[in-house]
Amino acid sequence: MNRWRWIAEHWLRRLGWHGVAGMALAVSAAAFYLALVVPARTQLADARQAAQSARELARRMVREGGVGVGGDASRLAVFYRAFPPARSLPDWLDKVYGAARDQSLSLDQGEYKFGREKGAKLAVYRIGLPVTGSYVQIRKFIEQVLNDIPAAALEGVSFKRENIGSGTVEARVRFSLYLAGQ
Repeated sequence: MNRWRWIAEHWLRRLGWHGVAGMALAVSAAAFYLALVVPARTQLADARQAAQSARELARRMVREGGVGVGGDASRLAVFYRAFPPARSLPDWLDKVYGAARDQSLSLDQGEYKFGREKGAKLAVYRIGLPVTGSYVQIRKFIEQVLNDIPAAALEGVSFKRENIGSGTVEARVRFSLYLAGQ
């Protein structure tokens, strides 16, 4: 231990206060970069990707007669084509489970109900999930599901906490996935 102390004191004397201040600034700059710049770049890339997807959807809608061209029937047809097909349901459920994994939440046995009204062009898959975790984890889980699944809607959330000092919250989250009928 004395050896390391001697080495540290030796380098501190050798660097002087200017060198120590410079090293502290370098360490602070690296921490700033890792804590703020890297996440901001990730958010920027996600925003650019979302904007590109929106531009492609707008171009497709114009090309297919959904915006400004054709009548109500063609715009309605484009609207219904924007929904994912019912056969893609397992992929969307994987995204729900992935969002739970990302927030370190375990999904207990949920309630799943598939329904389609007679003559309706959309099918609805209702999901009720009991979730236990912190409020922040649950909120981020819901946010991620709604961001990752464009055809998902949040039907309701109910929270229950056993006592005021507990950091754990029990929640009941209800989503609806709207799918194009076949």
